[in-house]
Amino acid sequence: MKIYDRATRAVGDEDRFEVYSLYVAKAVSFFGLVAAREIYQRAIEALPDRQARDMCVRFAELEARLMEVDRARAVWSYGSQFADPRMDPAYWRLWQEFEVKHGNEDTFKEMLRIKRSVQAKYNTDVNFISAQLLAQRVGAELQDAAAAVGTAGAGAPADAMAALEARTRRVEAELDAEDGPVPAAPAAGSTRVVGFVSARARGTDGLPLDPAQRLRAEAALATEEAGGGAGTAVAENPDEIAIGDDDDDDEEQEDGGDGDGNGDGADAGDSGDDAKGGGGGGGGVRRRPVPDAVFGGLKEVAEDSGGEAPAAGVKRAAGESEGAGGGGARERFKRRPTHAKSHQVVLVAKNPMMGAFHIAAVQAAVAASAAAVVAVATLVGGAGAYYLPGVAPTDYAISDPVAVEVNALTSIDSKSLLPYDYYFSKFHFCQPEHLENQLESLGAILFGDRLYNSPFELFMLKNETCKKLCSPVTIPKDDADFISQRILEGYYQSWFIDGLPAAQMDEEGTYEIGFPLGFRTDEEEDEPDPNATAFLNNHFDVEVEYHVNPEGAHRIVGVLVMPYSSATMDEASKCDYTRREPTLALSKDGDTSVQWTYNVRWVKSDTRWGTRWDNYLRMSNPQIHWFSIINSIVIVLLLSSMIAVILLRALRKDILRYNSFIDEDGGQEDFGWKLVHADVFRPPPNRMLLTVLLGSGAQLLMMLGVTLVFAVLGFLSPSSRGALTTMTLVFYVCFAGVAGYVSARLYKMLLGEYWRQNLILTATLVPGTVFLIFIVLNFFLVGAQSSAAVPFGTMFALVALWFLISVPLCALGAYFGFKQPAIQNPVKTNQIPRQVPTQPLYLNVWVAALIGGILPFGAIFIELWFIMNSIWFHRIYYVFGFLFLVYVILVVTCAEVAVLMCYFHLCAEDWRWQWRAFLTSGASGVYVLAYSAVYYFKRLRVDNVPSAFLYFGWSIVTSFLFVIATGFVGYISCLYFVRKIFSSIKVD
Repeated sequence: MKIYDRATRAVGDEDRFEVYSLYVAKAVSFFGLVAAREIYQRAIEALPDRQARDMCVRFAELEARLMEVDRARAVWSYGSQFADPRMDPAYWRLWQEFEVKHGNEDTFKEMLRIKRSVQAKYNTDVNFISAQLLAQRVGAELQDAAAAVGTAGAGAPADAMAALEARTRRVEAELDAEDGPVPAAPAAGSTRVVGFVSARARGTDGLPLDPAQRLRAEAALATEEAGGGAGTAVAENPDEIAIGDDDDDDEEQEDGGDGDGNGDGADAGDSGDDAKGGGGGGGGVRRRPVPDAVFGGLKEVAEDSGGEAPAAGVKRAAGESEGAGGGGARERFKRRPTHAKSHQVVLVAKNPMMGAFHIAAVQAAVAASAAAVVAVATLVGGAGAYYLPGVAPTDYAISDPVAVEVNALTSIDSKSLLPYDYYFSKFHFCQPEHLENQLESLGAILFGDRLYNSPFELFMLKNETCKKLCSPVTIPKDDADFISQRILEGYYQSWFIDGLPAAQMDEEGTYEIGFPLGFRTDEEEDEPDPNATAFLNNHFDVEVEYHVNPEGAHRIVGVLVMPYSSATMDEASKCDYTRREPTLALSKDGDTSVQWTYNVRWVKSDTRWGTRWDNYLRMSNPQIHWFSIINSIVIVLLLSSMIAVILLRALRKDILRYNSFIDEDGGQEDFGWKLVHADVFRPPPNRMLLTVLLGSGAQLLMMLGVTLVFAVLGFLSPSSRGALTTMTLVFYVCFAGVAGYVSARLYKMLLGEYWRQNLILTATLVPGTVFLIFIVLNFFLVGAQSSAAVPFGTMFALVALWFLISVPLCALGAYFGFKQPAIQNPVKTNQIPRQVPTQPLYLNVWVAALIGGILPFGAIFIELWFIMNSIWFHRIYYVFGFLFLVYVILVVTCAEVAVLMCYFHLCAEDWRWQWRAFLTSGASGVYVLAYSAVYYFKRLRVDNVPSAFLYFGWSIVTSFLFVIATGFVGYISCLYFVRKIFSSIKVD
């Protein structure tokens, strides 16, 4: 299969379709239909349009055979951009048959809508091509006409445009003879343009003027003001269709970017944005460059009068460099346009009436599309933006220095979990003259972030090419082997500019944080090849996106970095290595000389500073989160219905029967769960340990709840690295008083006497266990020379937080807890415990715990997968709204399952419910640990011992804390339930 994969890239374009077909056939025969999906996707991206269309048909038919109707419909929709309904009716007939068989009325209408959209797109393209073919066909005639015009009078312009004017006047004369009189032609030497229509500018008669007419009029007005002769008359187009001002103005306001008159969103717009500064940006009809033979001198007039230059796309501000307005990495990463994207359109027709009709139709469609987009953006705009409270924007003037900070290197390929310091000596990166360690939060330090300044020199709006970071460095053989191993493990570099991480753009336009350290020839192999060659990325194309606010200040809104490997610096091409193979191979036998270089390019963007994180935080598949919520809600509803049926109905009957049944001797007959009323509140064994764990569970539950509330309200900015971990630690320390209070109250209720021991254990048992594991793992990190090894100062700060804040608060809470009167039980307890009958297997303490623990775990396991991906693959987790809902559902599920199992135990005359209630809901932590082990072997590819110890060490800590937190919920719920039912019956 690897040979077929290489063949798809090695053969010529004419044979690539056949090779992909063979590749798909082999994959299906060996691995089944599902294995062909990835091959089809790659083939569609690599093949020309017509062959991509045929491949889409095959792909859609495969998905239909797999009964993946939605996926097949998405493939049909994507492939429609390659199928002209007039030239490829077979494609649309097959799609129609698919919708008739698998779709409904709505999907069929959507197919027809897409068909009309694609038809309109191809119509506009045909008009443009027809105009070019027409210009070539009549070229000889235009030259003859130009010669005739050149001899007609002195000073007449003898160019292609004048020849076109002469030919137009002859056509008008013929039309005048057939259809009646038309407006008089202008005098010789005046300017006359026919057939190019626009709905934006209007003449004195109220009819719209096309861009060429308006520009001619402006040029004539300038000539009159300068005393350059008679005014230039601009004749109107008799066949033009009038389009109202109101709709057009609305379109300009909607498409105009900021809407504040500054035109931030209209830099790529047309020249008709007179006073509003909007229009044209993003959703309007955009224009392709028209040959000089059509417009002639009008092109220069358009540029001089403030219109856009087609090559640049934006009008540059004074002092901006030449590359500031280019598309940059966005253009390099763009995929093929689909029918939903705006297409560049120019309408040129032989018949002016037909040209006007096309323009009116397209502008109406664009206006409708723009209105729909604005409506949807208004509804969901609040969800798309990410508010960053407490983070102030940094305004830059032109040529202001912009700092580049570098962070630790991490592996995103899951082969290693150890971060390394950027300036670790074996990497041989260039260092600044004065190395400064940037201040980081406590959480960022615990996760291995080490932020330093760098020798990169960036200045606002100043482009750089082939800039050297430092003198060439020499990498010895041993260090080259170390770097090669890190490249194999998928290590990425991490930079920050103005708080934004440097990223690469994927095919969907989402920013993927970081960029690779290098490339190895055996990266895609299952086993590393000892003879593989490692290429080090030593050149970086840095593209910084900026936005100009209404006050004229420049703000950074995006950072893209493209790394390249080059053994020599090619200054002739300005260090452009876009289409070159990597050449800087790390030597296996001797030293390797490396020259670190970079290019800088500034690109203007319409992205506002307040929404600059949207590209980094774009949700790829939100349906999975909704599925997680729905899955959790179904579990809660199932448990709630069981409690409603079993507990409320059965329990109500039990209470009524216990309170009304009297035997012949006048006494009550006890049966069922009432039999254990004299033992149900008997203190459990190991009550000291139980109350200590319950107090710590209350502390953890409060910490999680308050942290999630702050996260949902937007107080945790992704630009503040480690803010979530820092806030979690702070809340854990602050809620130590809750642990002391709960533990003291419950210990006193269970008739405990050793209150000092209870206080000490509550303050030290759980935190001490976690801290001990933390110290052991830190030794492994120190031995691996990882930046995640916590320095002594941070360790001292953690100990200070523990003993100077947490322990005193715990003691204060315990003091108030022991000062409160003991909680009185509703029934008395006998001195001699009742014998517990033999229990069925499903009510065994461990079996019942495993049965009860699987339901809370089932409510969270999908969201748990995203959290683990965020931790171990260094991704930003930001869907705290979903996480808070899962947290609430988890608490409700733990409470319900614990109460349900407690009722079954009491009905079986087993009064030992305290530890069972704790373990029933707490057993979900055991499933979390098991899931962590499955995740390690299925998702990660760790190949070193320190990473394995680090993973399982923190997995054990997480599961242990999860057991404590959920166990507290189960115990408190059962305590309330037992007190409630036994206070409702009459007992002697």
